[in-house]
Amino acid sequence: MVKAAINAGYRHLDCAEMYGNEEEVGIAIQESGLPRSDLFITTKVADGINDIPKAIRNSLKKLQLEYVDL
Repeated sequence: MVKAAINAGYRHLDCAEMYGNEEEVGIAIQESGLPRSDLFITTKVADGINDIPKAIRNSLKKLQLEYVDL
């Protein structure tokens, strides 16, 4: 579905640890062939997480990205 959205012109991809979609979104981003700068990526951590930096690092790893936009 993410690949179809990217092919249809969507450029804002909304992810979250609790959605369980970060790995799939990361794969779709890599396979899209688009420059990272063409996409706006949002992700979120679950409420109550004590180590936010670690949660973000884990999300970035799953997304196969160096940064998220929001």
